[in-house]
This record gives sequence, structure tokens and C-alpha cells, in this order.
Amino acid sequence: MVLLRPLLVTRIANMVPGVAILLLGGPFAGWLAGLALYPESLVMLVFSAALAPTMAIRGYRMGVTVTRESVVIRNLTRSRTVPRALVVGVTSWLWFPAVKWRAPSGRARRTIITAFGEMPGPYGTPLNFVSRHADESVERLRNMLEIARTPALRPGSRRRHVERGDPSARA
Repeated sequence: MVLLRPLLVTRIANMVPGVAILLLGGPFAGWLAGLALYPESLVMLVFSAALAPTMAIRGYRMGVTVTRESVVIRNLTRSRTVPRALVVGVTSWLWFPAVKWRAPSGRARRTIITAFGEMPGPYGTPLNFVSRHADESVERLRNMLEIARTPALRPGSRRRHVERGDPSARA
């Protein structure tokens, strides 16, 4: 099992949305309660109390885990487990790297990896070592998945037919 994670400084920065909701959601709910908007303030308080710790923990734990059987991508809002046999490659989508894979039905899918994304422009990643680590992690993932796919590409293998979308290869 190989765990690819952002640097500590990036993981702490990924926690900021959850911490911000925790720090600002409660006072905002209190302010709404002072305006006699009780149902809205209660909803805001419950929402921030439930969402904030979840987002802070998930922000810290973002990354990619590669095992013999699967690739687990943990993003801020959800995690996706993709069987390695279905992975087609690693590409980029907007400013995020993405794992391309085929569903068992043959449909092409893409799961972005927000842990190693870099925003372009003046608000992008200002620290070179953070960018370098993200690029190295994506390249390491790409190399690990290429090694795993090489034996499966022999002629007549089921995976080769699924990649091409051959409906007879589906179970």
C-alpha cells in the first residue's frame, strides 16, 4: 500500500474551510437568533456543527492510496475507490490531476484529485516546493499505475477489450 499525500502545510491549508465554518457558523447563528430568526439560526447552528469537523478532517486526510487491488482517492467532499484493473491513466482536468477509468459498463469516467491541484494565475500555488511536491506525487501515481497495467495489456486479455468498449467482454 502506498499513500500519496500533500505536504503538511497543504494539509493544514485544506482544513481552513472546515475551521472557518466552525469559527464563523456559530457566531452567525447567534446573530440570527438575536434577530428573532430562530428556525434559521437553529438550522445554521446544526449545519455548521455537523459540516465543520467533517470538512476539517477530510481536508487534512485528502490524498491517494494505492493498493494492489484499488486506487482510493480522498477528496474534500467524497472518496472514490476505483479497481486498478479499470484505471486507464492519469491526466489533468482544469487545474486538477485526474484518474481516468472505465466503469464495468464500459462508460469512461474521471475522478479528480483535489489534493494535488494547483490554481493558475495570481491566486495560484505561490510556493515552488508545494508545486514540485504535487507534480512529483502525480508522476509517482502515474508510474505506479503504469507498472500495474503493463501485464494486463497482452492480446486477448479482458481488460484490453473493456478499454476498447467491447460489450462482449462485460460480465
